Amino acid sequence: MKILVVDDEQLLVKGIKFNLENEGYQVLTAYDGAAAVELARRESLDLIILDLMMPQLSGSEACMKIREFSDVPIIMLTARSEDADKLMGFACGADDYVTPGSAWLPFASTRRAEIVLMVEKPCTVPCPTVSLTMVSRSVSLGT
Repeated sequence: MKILVVDDEQLLVKGIKFNLENEGYQVLTAYDGAAAVELARRESLDLIILDLMMPQLSGSEACMKIREFSDVPIIMLTARSEDADKLMGFACGADDYVTPGSAWLPFASTRRAEIVLMVEKPCTVPCPTVSLTMVSRSVSLGT
C-alpha cells in the first residue's frame, strides 16, 4: 500500500511517515498542495493524508484538484477542529478528518488509514458460513 503524506510542517510529516512505515506501508511525502497534486497525478496511491493549511495551494484546493482525476481516499489533517472546517473538508472531497497536536496522532493516522483503506478497497472477509464484503457492505450466508 502506498500512502502520500502532505504537510508544510516537515517534523510532523516525518513522524507520520515513521509510524506508517513501521506498520508496513510505503510512504511518499510532500510539503505543499501543488506537489501533492503532482504526486497524486504521477503515482498510483492508495491513500492521501493531506494538511488543510499549506503554501502555494491549500489542502482544500489540492483535494478538489485531485478529485478531478482520482478517487483515492483522502484524510484531511488540520489543526482547525470546528465543525464548519470539517464540513468544508468533506465538501472538497475528503473522506475523513483528523486533528494533530496530541500524543495519539501517529496512532490515529495509522488506524484511520487502515479503516479508510479497508472500506474503500475491495475486500471480502470469509468465515465458514458468513462472508462480509466491505465495499458493498453486504453479508452473504453460505451453506
